[in-house]
Amino acid sequence: MVGVSAPTQANPPGAYPYSQSAMGEAWELAVGITSSIPYPERDDYTYYLGATGHENDTTQFIQWAPGVDWPSDAPRDNYAFAKCAQLVTASLKRAYGWDDAFFQNNFGSTSPFAKDYYDYIKNGTADHFEEITNIADVREGDLFVIKYPGKDDTQDNHDEQTGHVAFLVIPPLPYKLSTGETIDRDGNPQTTEYELMVVDSTSNPHGDFWDIDEDSPTWGWRDARVDTDYFDRDHDDSDTDVCEYSGLGYGWMFVQVDSAGAPTRYWWGSNEADSYTPAVHPFLFARITETE
Repeated sequence: MVGVSAPTQANPPGAYPYSQSAMGEAWELAVGITSSIPYPERDDYTYYLGATGHENDTTQFIQWAPGVDWPSDAPRDNYAFAKCAQLVTASLKRAYGWDDAFFQNNFGSTSPFAKDYYDYIKNGTADHFEEITNIADVREGDLFVIKYPGKDDTQDNHDEQTGHVAFLVIPPLPYKLSTGETIDRDGNPQTTEYELMVVDSTSNPHGDFWDIDEDSPTWGWRDARVDTDYFDRDHDDSDTDVCEYSGLGYGWMFVQVDSAGAPTRYWWGSNEADSYTPAVHPFLFARITETE
């Protein structure tokens, strides 16, 4: 069973402390879309650029619906057509008022890729970002940043993903089933696995739910981009009960740490067999700090 029930209503603006403010912006946008728009209509409001059926380009469109005091003729819908790093950048700009010059100066681009977030944070050269190296110190609002070495998602070659970046919605929790059984995928008593509830934009929802149902022990960690009503909506000729979509939403990633609390590998989802060490996919946690 999921370690937390996702709220159906976002916190009001300004309700988050500094280090959590950008996550709050992304979370409110995600809740605004996922709580009110069912699939398949939701695919018109959020998708990952380049996902199946959607154009792959570098021009994102992200819009937070205006508040109740906005003019009645203003567009009132939430939209998020973006890749992972584009969502993070837009949320940071909205939360802290950072402009293009800030990102150019600190990440080498006005619209950094995931690899840029990793490189500049890891090097300690990005103002307002601090790497967190122990799982015990990771908090809600922190970033989980992955780099895929050798990938170059540039204007001329934007088919390659350079990594992934996501906000943590809550602090990491030990990965346990509803029975209380602790998950131990590597069989090593010196390591511990944690679940990370994240809000992000992705082309690949977290976890593999094509061939399982609500009786599965990992069903509770299903991604918000998994349409569990797919079979019941005139798709009775389908060989699957679900359909996965892309774009903005929330799901669960998983990280393993050693006995000292240092991250040693991650999994994309709850029931995915493949895992990645920092030697294969470098990754880190990072906090947004009020001081430079």
